[in-house]
Amino acid sequence: MVLRYLAYIVLFVFVAALVVAIVFQLPLIPPYDPVPPDPVPTPFPELLPENMTPAIKNETVYVSLDHQGRVNAQRIVNRIYGAVDEEALYIIDYGKYKSVENLKGTEEPFIKEEYLLWDMDLIQDEDIYYEGLIDRDLPVSFSITYYLDGKETAPDRLAGKSGELEIVIEASNNLEKEVEISYPSYQCLTITEQEDLKVPLLIQGSMEVDLNRFSEVESEEAMTVVVGQSKQLSFIAAPNPDSEIKITMQAENIELDGIEFIVFPEIPLITDEFELDLEEELEAVLMDVGEIGSSLLEIYHGADQILQALEQFQARAREIEKQVELIKGYLEDVSEFKEELQESLDELEEMLEELEEKAERIESKLEKLPDPGKWLEKIEDARERCESIAETRLKIKEKIDELLKTSKDIIEKAEELMEKYEEDTELKELSSLLTKQKKDLEKMADDYQLIDKDLSAITQIIPSPDDWEKEKLTEKWEEMQQKFSRTREMLKQGKELAGEFKELVTGMVEIKDELEDIEETLEQIEQIPEEIDRLVAGQRANRDAIMDLYTQGIRPLEWGIIEQINRFRHAKAVAEELEQLADDYRSHADNNRNRHSDVRFIMQSESIR
Repeated sequence: MVLRYLAYIVLFVFVAALVVAIVFQLPLIPPYDPVPPDPVPTPFPELLPENMTPAIKNETVYVSLDHQGRVNAQRIVNRIYGAVDEEALYIIDYGKYKSVENLKGTEEPFIKEEYLLWDMDLIQDEDIYYEGLIDRDLPVSFSITYYLDGKETAPDRLAGKSGELEIVIEASNNLEKEVEISYPSYQCLTITEQEDLKVPLLIQGSMEVDLNRFSEVESEEAMTVVVGQSKQLSFIAAPNPDSEIKITMQAENIELDGIEFIVFPEIPLITDEFELDLEEELEAVLMDVGEIGSSLLEIYHGADQILQALEQFQARAREIEKQVELIKGYLEDVSEFKEELQESLDELEEMLEELEEKAERIESKLEKLPDPGKWLEKIEDARERCESIAETRLKIKEKIDELLKTSKDIIEKAEELMEKYEEDTELKELSSLLTKQKKDLEKMADDYQLIDKDLSAITQIIPSPDDWEKEKLTEKWEEMQQKFSRTREMLKQGKELAGEFKELVTGMVEIKDELEDIEETLEQIEQIPEEIDRLVAGQRANRDAIMDLYTQGIRPLEWGIIEQINRFRHAKAVAEELEQLADDYRSHADNNRNRHSDVRFIMQSESIR
C-alpha cells in the first residue's frame, strides 16, 4: 500500500516535470553535448553580505545514460521562484557549472567559480529558469545488463534479434553519511551509537514495450498497464544500498525505447499513530509475559514446598522401612523358637511315655511278687532297671532345662515386640500364654525334682545283696510301693502338662498364621517407600520443568520482547535520522549551501534500434 502511494506521488512529480518541460519547451532529457560552450564573462559586482540573499528554488537534474546505465551527461534546470530576503540586491545560487543558459530571457547572471548572482529585479514579475551543465557524482548509479536466451549480450548487438530477453537493472545508493543515533532503551538508558546510513532515495522507473514485438512480459518488481499496443512497466526501488529489478519477455525483432528513472530523496510514510500503537502493543505483551512469569514462579515455589513435604515423608518412610525390617526379624525369631519348642515338647512326651512304661513294668513286676522273700532273685534286676530309670531322668532334666531357657527367650522377644506395638492384642495374648507356659515349666521342674528324689530314694531302698535283711524287706517294700505310686502320679501330671504344652503350641501355630498375615502387610508397607520415591522423582521433575519453562521460555521471551522494543526504538530513531537525511539532501549543485532548495533527478537510458 505504501509503495503504491509512493508510486502515485512519484508519477505525479514525473507528470508535473513533463508538463513544465512542455510548457517551457524544455527537452525532457537534454541532448548529449560532450563539449560545453565557454561561459560568457560578465563583470562581477561589488559583493557585500547585505547585498546577497540565498535563492529559493527547485532543481531538476536531467541525466542521459547509455544502454548499460553509465552517465553520458547531466544538466540541471533551476527554477528560482523566491528569495530569503527580498530587500537584497542579488540572489545567490551555489553550484560549479560548466556552462549556464537562461531559458526564458536574455539576462545573464554574474558567474563566479562556485556560485551565480541573479538580479533581484528578475523575479519581481516571473520565475527565473536557467540550465547549467554540470559534472558531479550522482546520488545513485545504475547498471543495466541484457541477456538473450540466457547469455549476456552487448546492447548494441540486440537490435533485430529474437528470443527470450531478460533485462536486469541494478541501482546503488551512493549517498552515505555517518550519523549519531540516540534513543532511550526500555531499561531507561540512553543508547548512543555511530552508524553509517544511506540517504533515503526513491526510484520511480518506467519502460514501454511494443506488444507487436514483445510478449509474455513479466516482472515481479514492476506493475504493468496495457495502453493500446504498448505495455507500460512501472516499478519503485529504494536502494539501501542496492536494489535489483528483473524484466523478462519473449522478443521478436528487438527494438526498445530507453528506460526512464525519476529519483528523489524520500522515505516511506509511517504515521506516528502506527508507531505508538506498535510500541504500546509490545509493552502490553511484555507486561502479560511478566505476569505469566510471576505466576510460574509462584507455581514453582508451591511445587517446591510440596516436594519438600514429600521428601520429609520419604525420610519418614525410610525410617518405617527400617522398623519393618526389625519386626520381620523378630517374627522370624518367633517362628524359629516355635519350631524348637515343638521339637522339645515332642521329645519330652516321648520320654514321659517311656518313663511311664518303665514304671508300669516295675510296678507290674512288684505286684507279681507274692512274697518279699522271693524278691531276692529279682532285686538285682529291679536295681538295674532303677539305674536305667536314673539315666532317663537325667535326659528329662536336660530337656526341661532347655524348655525353660527357650521359654525365657521367647518371653523376652515377646516383651520387645509389645514395647513397639503396645496396642496389639494378639501379642498380648501370646505374651500371656508364654508366661503361663513358663510357670507350667517351672512347676514341671519342681515336680521333676520330687520324682528325681523319689527315684533316687527307690534306688537307695533296693539294698545290695550284702545288705539284705529279711526283717526289713517288708518295710522297704511298702515304702517302695508308696514311692512308685507317687511316681506314677507325677508321671500322670507330666503327661497332662505335656498335653497343655501341645495346646499352647497349637495356639502358637494359629498366632503364626496371624503373624504371616502381618508379614504380608509388612511387605505391602515395604512397597510404600518405592512408591514415595517415584512420587518424589515425579514432583521434582514437575518442579524443575516449571523452572525450565521460566528460565528457558519466559525469561528469554521477556528479553526478546525488550530487545524488539529496543530495536523498534532504534529503528524509530534511525527513521527519524533518515527522514532528516532525506530532508537535508536538497541540492545536487551544492547541497551544503543551497539550503532553500529541493531536487529531483530524471534519467533516461539510450534506446536500442
